[in-house]
Amino acid sequence: MKKRLLCLAMLFATTLAGRATAQNVEVKYQDLIATESSELVKAVMDMQGVKAFGVTLCGDIDGKRFSIRCHRVVNGEAQEDSFRGFYSGKVNGDSLNIKFYSIVTAPDSVKLRIESSAGVFNMPIQIKNSAEALFMETFLNEKLSTDNPIPIISFNAGEAFSTELPNGMKLEGRHYCPIRDEHIHPSKWPEKFKMDDYIYFEVKFE
Repeated sequence: MKKRLLCLAMLFATTLAGRATAQNVEVKYQDLIATESSELVKAVMDMQGVKAFGVTLCGDIDGKRFSIRCHRVVNGEAQEDSFRGFYSGKVNGDSLNIKFYSIVTAPDSVKLRIESSAGVFNMPIQIKNSAEALFMETFLNEKLSTDNPIPIISFNAGEAFSTELPNGMKLEGRHYCPIRDEHIHPSKWPEKFKMDDYIYFEVKFE
């Protein structure tokens, strides 16, 4: 009995210690084409439909191991991590920089490129309305920490809408900003918006 109580006490102490080591993390974004490209490069990338976004995670994360996870949402349901944890590395310093690139390869597919200290990863994905898809920030109304997976960015074609103008003409387009500004986890977007085909990425610290 005493041995069992001792084991439970040690487990409780270990759990508290693990919680105490959790660090707050801040996520920052950068439009790489707008901030790092010349006018010529901007024009060429625009003609080719290339999009590029940078994500920086800042905090007391030096030396922590991390993995980048990719979740596909199909028919409104988030799938398991398609990377299965193999795209991982170690943070060197107090920030982790990840760059995302995309180029349309067909009306329903794109090629993604991800660069980080874990290396370079290229992946083709199927996605509806690929020409309208873009990288979107995943702002949450909560503190982010190394305790839980952190959603960092999504690649999606927004929410299609249609409205009739006073002159009787129909206006069709896509919403993007209202999705981002809702500040909810990207896995919950289908509950709020008409979105059934997109992906989002998370970073999980160990």
